[in-house]
Order: sequence, then structure tokens, then C-alpha cells
Amino acid sequence: MNAPAELLLPPHSVEAEQAVLGGILLAGGDALDRIEGILSDEDFYRQEHRQIFSAIRSLGNTGNPIDVLTVAEAVDGAGSLERIGGLPYLGELAQNTPSAANIASYANTVKARALQRRLLALAGEVQAQCMEPGADVAEIIGRTDAAMVQLLDSGSGDEPTILSDCLADAIADIDDRATGHRRSGLQTGIADLDALTGGLEPGQLVIVAARPSVGKTALGLNIANHVVQAGESAAFFSLEMTKRELAQRLLSIRAGVSVPEMRSGQLDNEQWARISACQAKADGQRLSMVDRSAIGVSYIRAAARKIKRKHGLSLVVVDYIGLMRGEGQTHQNRTQEVGSISRGLKVLAKELRVPIIALAQLNRATEARQDKRPQLADLRDSGEIEQDADIVAMLHREELHNPAPEWSGLAELIVRKNRNGALGDVFLKYHGAHMRFTKHDGRIPLVQPANAHRGGLR
Repeated sequence: MNAPAELLLPPHSVEAEQAVLGGILLAGGDALDRIEGILSDEDFYRQEHRQIFSAIRSLGNTGNPIDVLTVAEAVDGAGSLERIGGLPYLGELAQNTPSAANIASYANTVKARALQRRLLALAGEVQAQCMEPGADVAEIIGRTDAAMVQLLDSGSGDEPTILSDCLADAIADIDDRATGHRRSGLQTGIADLDALTGGLEPGQLVIVAARPSVGKTALGLNIANHVVQAGESAAFFSLEMTKRELAQRLLSIRAGVSVPEMRSGQLDNEQWARISACQAKADGQRLSMVDRSAIGVSYIRAAARKIKRKHGLSLVVVDYIGLMRGEGQTHQNRTQEVGSISRGLKVLAKELRVPIIALAQLNRATEARQDKRPQLADLRDSGEIEQDADIVAMLHREELHNPAPEWSGLAELIVRKNRNGALGDVFLKYHGAHMRFTKHDGRIPLVQPANAHRGGLR
């Protein structure tokens, strides 16, 4: 037996939609204000209701009065009055709604039905993607997870916060810092970088950029290593290296045994003892490593949310942004694609409430200059990375360009952008064989700006 036709229609409530519109036609702008942030035009199932609500919002945005006649004129101006049933239908909406007292409840019903329809559409998209030959299941799951989060956010209906509450929250945070109940932010282990930034805050996007083979992966691992040894949880996403390679580098940092020595297998008893001690100390430390190439923000979102549920999460490191791929809309060029990736990472940092450190490459412009120290304009592929980032720090090693002995092992971490703090240079000692950055105690060869900082790792 065939199901009745009405049972095959997508979820909707014509009565709730009519009650929302009728309530606004009765009470005007006051009723519209009460449902602000709950509904959009697309939430209405019937096309004529979308057009009426669009006209109502246009009147409200321009401060014009809202009633049956003004809405009829607005709809007529758009050439749609006859399609919505004319003035009689608008009058019927107002007449059949007793009051606007329950308009928020009606609006929530309309919103719930709209979310049901979008969820059904998403399920259809997922089904179609799964049927494609060679479908990447992990990517489908990642995109689906991102779409689900977007659906949840669209239905949250968060209310604006008034100034007094915002100030109270800010003052409470300052008091916690002053009394020692809350430290300034997530510590990277680089003393002078933490002094400049106040530590990394949840929701921040931090870009660490360098030319190839300067040590940006090693720096990212050093920071992640410090975070987990301090009892926090971190996730390291590598698009270039395998988990085994990352683990070998981490062993090199901790045990002081070089990667070439480990790969040769020719280790003495003391080196084996240090490596074994590192393995024993790793128990209970929450550093999650993911090695996967050509991933997008949606995959990182899905994996990070899973890690956060299982282990908690204080920091995400992505190595590196230039190997990520854009998602969704078609991009005209790589610059636009990288811009969409950086925006996605910034949104993800706020969503996860953790700082994200994204490693990035610099272009070749530094090679053509006498002064090799990088500038913000040297960020590869997109100036939008600079715009989206809260902090941009550039790693530079002059010894790669100048073989003079005074530059040997000296590394500069140049903070070119710091949205909530000062700019400056942090000087470090780079131990290339062991992938470690430590405090630089020597003399700085060149005269540096007055705001330069000498320092290193705690």
C-alpha cells in the first residue's frame, strides 16, 4: 500500500510559520526583536512565507513600521504580492493569530523543522558520496562532522552578552591571573616568547613560518613536547612526515641521541639507557600524532574532536599549512585556497577552544635580499594567513646564509605580529643533531632593535 502523499513531505509546520508571521504583523518590530537570531528566510518551508519574512526583515533593518499594509507594499515592490496570495493572505495571517505572546515558541518550532530538513539533506549527500567509486571514508566523515557542527551552531540561538557581564568576566580573569589561580596562558617552554605573548590562549591561531630546512618542524615538536611534559594534552598533525619519523625526532629531543645514530642502529649502552628511560616516562603523557597527507580542515576537526573527547586537548600543531587542501567551494587559485584554509583553522581554534600552531613556509623573496631576516610579506601563497593569525613568528638561522662562526647554532624567532602584545626577537640555540632549541647564552653578533629579547626554553 502506498503511503499518503503528505507523509512523504519534508518535516515542516505551516501553522507555526503562519503564527510567527501573524505575530509580527500584529506586534510589529517588538515581536521581530524577540525572535532575532533564531530564524532566517531559509528556515521557512513555504516559499511565500520566505518572501514575507524577507520583506519583514528589510522593513525592520531600515527602521520602518511593520504591519499588514507596509509588508504588502514591500512585497509588492519586489514583484511578489500576487504569488504570496496578495493583501487578503497577509490580513488572514494577522487575523488568525490571537497574539504575539508565544512567538518565540512558534519560531523555535519553525527552526527545529528546518534543521530536520537540513539533516535529511545532509544524510542524502553522505549517501551519494559513499556510493562514489574510490570514496575517501575518512574525508567523508570529516566533512560530515563539520556540517553537523555547523547545524548545531545554527540552532544554538546564543544571546548577546551585555557590557556589564563582559566586564565582570574580564575582571575575574585578571584577578585569577593576579592571585595565581590561573596562569597567563599555555606555556610554550620558550621563556621570552611566553613573555611577549603572555602564553597561548584558547582560540588563537599562531603561525610559525620559515624557509625549508630551517627547523620549523623541530620547533613545533619542541613546543608540543613541553606542553605534554607539563601535564597537558597536544595533537600533532603531520602532512609531510610519518609517525615513526616524528617519534624518532621526539626521542632525539628527549634522549639527546641523533636521528642518524638511531637509524644506524649502532648505539652504545648509555644511549640505549636514555632511550629506554624516555619510553618509560612517556606513559600517561598525552601527545597524539596523526600522519596523513593532503588533508583539509574538516579532517583535522574530526580527529581533534575525537582526541579531545578521549584525552582532553590543550594544543593543536599542524605541519604544515602549505600541504593542506581547500574544501567546499572551487578556488580560482592557490592563494584563495590557502586563505580559506587559514580562515578554517582560525574558526576551528575558536570552536575547539584551544590554540592552533600552524607551521608555514616562506617564499623565496628573502633569498634575493641582503637582509635575509623574513618579513610578513614573505608568507607563501597568501597574505590572508597574516590577516587570520593572532600571532606570526618567523624562524630564521643566519648561519645558513653566513658561515661566520659567531652565527653557528644561533636561531631567531622573530615575532612580526602579536595581536595582544608586543613585537620582538627571541634568540635561541639550535642543536641540529638533536632537534632541540635551548636558551641562547652567547653574544648576539649584530646590533638588534631595542625591543629584542634574549632568551630560550625553560
